[in-house]
Amino acid sequence: MRVLQVYKTKGQNVLIEKNVKIPEGSGKGNMKGTSKYPWPDMIVGDSVFIPSVTMTSHPINYAYKWMARNGRKLTARAENGGVRVWRVL
Repeated sequence: MRVLQVYKTKGQNVLIEKNVKIPEGSGKGNMKGTSKYPWPDMIVGDSVFIPSVTMTSHPINYAYKWMARNGRKLTARAENGGVRVWRVL
């Protein structure tokens, strides 16, 4: 590992480093890999209700990101104490 430059941000040192190997992923959090949500299995017209979340919560943000990175589109609406997500493309 070779440090190229040190930046100070909010009282912390942030280093730019070269030749740091990327460890193998576990598949968790992999936008193109497995998901604990049903996004990969949804076809156009399918919907899923996620209870106890809001439109700005992690599962909904994750859904939008996952769909966008995989060439798909969705829409979501707040409904009865949760959010319903539809795949539209």
